[in-house]
Amino acid sequence: MSKCNTFNFQQGTCSEVNLGFNFCKKLTYNDSSGAAIDLTGFTLSGLIKDDLGGNIIISLPEVSDNDTTGLYIPDRTTGEIYLQIKSADTAQDVGQYPYELVITDPNTDSTPFLIGTIQFYDRGF
Repeated sequence: MSKCNTFNFQQGTCSEVNLGFNFCKKLTYNDSSGAAIDLTGFTLSGLIKDDLGGNIIISLPEVSDNDTTGLYIPDRTTGEIYLQIKSADTAQDVGQYPYELVITDPNTDSTPFLIGTIQFYDRGF
């Protein structure tokens, strides 16, 4: 039986999503031996919704720079992906929201690679 590829989650530049502040989380796509997977030819996208099956509150397209909300891949050969939400694009209300990130391979087969919830806080800053 073959082993599954995994995502290695490493803390990015921010640890929590605070309303009105930038957020960044670094993900690394690894094969079963721990080696980074080359993302050349792959595309990524994601959504944060107000509820399961609900309205989209934040779209996370693949972006070409680290100044835009979305999924940024600075060097496809390293398997590193930065999930980034810029301050102006954070949720308008505190709460926990479901998200899904999707990877599409060069054969156009799409697979959710990360599903979960994200918490937005208002720390009063």
